[in-house]
Amino acid sequence: MYGFDELVKLTNGGLVEQQVPGAAPIPKRVSLQGRNVMVDDNDLEESKRIIFSELSNVGTPDERKQEARHIINTAINRVPQKKRDLINVLRERNQYQGYGTKQYNLAAGDSAKLDAPGAEKMKLVQSIIDEMKTGNFPDTTKGAAFYVHQPDGKLVLNHKPLFK
Repeated sequence: MYGFDELVKLTNGGLVEQQVPGAAPIPKRVSLQGRNVMVDDNDLEESKRIIFSELSNVGTPDERKQEARHIINTAINRVPQKKRDLINVLRERNQYQGYGTKQYNLAAGDSAKLDAPGAEKMKLVQSIIDEMKTGNFPDTTKGAAFYVHQPDGKLVLNHKPLFK
């Protein structure tokens, strides 16, 4: 007899999925703990592209990591509101200035072809994606669903600058 936690693990977070013979493999789905949001490999790939294209070059590495967390957390917070999966929230019209840009497309390519600053940025972005894959990815925004990039590159969240 299995307990609730074991059943959740056995059923991939409560979703029972069957593989159709000859079909593409079903992406692994991970539940973001305490968030009521499931993500799969497609969501994570799109998250990587959006974070990379939206992340500024302002601040220390720790500040930039915090900025990256805030960017993706605001999208995750919109998933239950919109009743859509993460990839579709990220692809909504007029949501991200970086969507479809050169930076967005660079994030989809071979990271070995990035220049030194781009490679460092990708390393930071990939650390966020790797953390999301574990399912342990807390909300750093206190439930915020949006942020604003000011012309000087600073991020404003809940009407307050992220960094001073």
